[in-house]
Amino acid sequence: MPVKKSLMTRSLVLLKNEGIDENGKSVLKRYTYPHINEDATNDSLFAAGNALASLYKGTTPAINTLDNSLLYQ
Repeated sequence: MPVKKSLMTRSLVLLKNEGIDENGKSVLKRYTYPHINEDATNDSLFAAGNALASLYKGTTPAINTLDNSLLYQ
């Protein structure tokens, strides 16, 4: 019997580069927004990520989704 997958929860994750610290290393910060609608399209998630990213200082090297799924038979 094939294994099936059911999406349980989805989060939108922004990675922000907020500058350089006193040691010359990049300061990266992760912002996580849980409980994202499971039916949201990639285009709408990307647009929402860019809109949220504009509220923070620094550049946004990545907009990710984090999915938690149940595997079953």
